[in-house]
Amino acid sequence: MRKFALLLSTLTLMGCPKRVPIDSTTRPADPLPLIIASLESGAELSYLGAELARDKQDLVGCITSHSLAAALTTASEGVRGNIGGGRLPSVDYDISDCLSILLNGEGDPPQGAEVPAAVQPLVDTALIGASMLIQSYSAQMKCEDLAWATAGIAYARGATPAIIAEIEAPDGTITIGGVDVDLESCEED
Repeated sequence: MRKFALLLSTLTLMGCPKRVPIDSTTRPADPLPLIIASLESGAELSYLGAELARDKQDLVGCITSHSLAAALTTASEGVRGNIGGGRLPSVDYDISDCLSILLNGEGDPPQGAEVPAAVQPLVDTALIGASMLIQSYSAQMKCEDLAWATAGIAYARGATPAIIAEIEAPDGTITIGGVDVDLESCEED
């Protein structure tokens, strides 16, 4: 499990923005494509991590990474403007492939305090790149773009309780709750 978390952390951090001196020539005019790319790379790396975890018979890694891949993909679609209505929708996601780990009899899933301790670092690692970009560029982003990007991170982070519940009592489906996008604060008076 620790090896998987280290691998996922390493892969995710490879997609993180690197600190470079920022002046008017290196700052992008529109940081939104960077944020979208970071969400999409987080989704791709999470999916890859889920496949590796399934191969390694790591239930926590499989469920967490598959769920994050779904959440980050939906968040990316929202930030891209492909989801209307000012809300990232609630999504039921099939993770039954991960249940084969239990059927193979490969150890008992963690319980109690072990579950959040195993899940939270994976979630934090998957979101660090996009979170850092939003924090770095928030002052130059359009209000609507910032609202969608912030909601996208909240959406993916909000999957954590559902991930924990699925690990503790697996049924093959995880529901990622919807998140409202605060577009009202962007309206001009």
